[in-house]
Amino acid sequence: MSISLRRLRYFRSIASNGSLSAAARELNVAQPALSHHIRKLEADLDVKLLVRSSRGVELTPAGRIFAIRAGDILQQIKDTETEIREQIKEPNGRVAIAMIPSLARHVVPVLLRILEEAFPRIELSILDAPSASAAEFMNSQKAELALVPNPVEIREAKARAIYKEPVHLVKTSSGGVSDNSPIKFADIADIPLILPNQEHDVRRRLEEVAIENRIQLNVRFNQSAPDVIYAIVYSGMAATIIEAAAFASDAGSPALDIRQIVDPQITRTHSIVRHANAPRSLAVDAVEDSVAKAIAVLVSEKKLRGELCP
Repeated sequence: MSISLRRLRYFRSIASNGSLSAAARELNVAQPALSHHIRKLEADLDVKLLVRSSRGVELTPAGRIFAIRAGDILQQIKDTETEIREQIKEPNGRVAIAMIPSLARHVVPVLLRILEEAFPRIELSILDAPSASAAEFMNSQKAELALVPNPVEIREAKARAIYKEPVHLVKTSSGGVSDNSPIKFADIADIPLILPNQEHDVRRRLEEVAIENRIQLNVRFNQSAPDVIYAIVYSGMAATIIEAAAFASDAGSPALDIRQIVDPQITRTHSIVRHANAPRSLAVDAVEDSVAKAIAVLVSEKKLRGELCP
């Protein structure tokens, strides 16, 4: 038995319109010819799909199942045709990517240079947002991609781990001389801290480690706004714990100590995330690969202190 796509389209139109005559007009097919195709379809399946009445046609239980499956098949074919056509074109169009500020300040300039040289017809929109907001942008379909450390918060996501970096204690230096040596987790217990709120992935991980090691963190301020955290750290009122990228432009400055936390080491893995069920787009693919290239450049130039994921 072989069911043609034409008969799938015919049946789907009848099911949607609830009438043979309305479907015939929509398809620009003579009604007798349409009826003939449906009778052949029912004969091939050996089941009744439609019941004709004075009000039009009604689907049988088997007809309702077949209408759903026919719609799925036709949509898959349409998506495949779109994907194939995209493959023969130059990537173009608007692509929105959500990105946390601590990485955006480093990644975006390199990313824009790569896209400008390789894919000039792509219009990139940067949504600079904390990780929780980035997840909201993805979940609401406002962004096609996200560069985030917590992809589990994004529904129906396909994540590609791209970069991981240990978190650091960042504080003002004593005596104007920077101390960039590692520091044990236990040794930060008495240091006043400003940390993001509990919904932030770094804060959750720090509290897990503190509980595991029976250490009480001295959290003096709860604040998720990056600019406020930077201001408090530079004022000397408190230190913070974050990946070094957030203060990378100040690394080596006598004003700050940027000390990797060890025993245990705490790492934050960043992933490029896309919608798992979205049709493939050449432009989205190009931006995803370009983000990976931008981060690889920054790691090789030691502007990011972490390492690429395998």
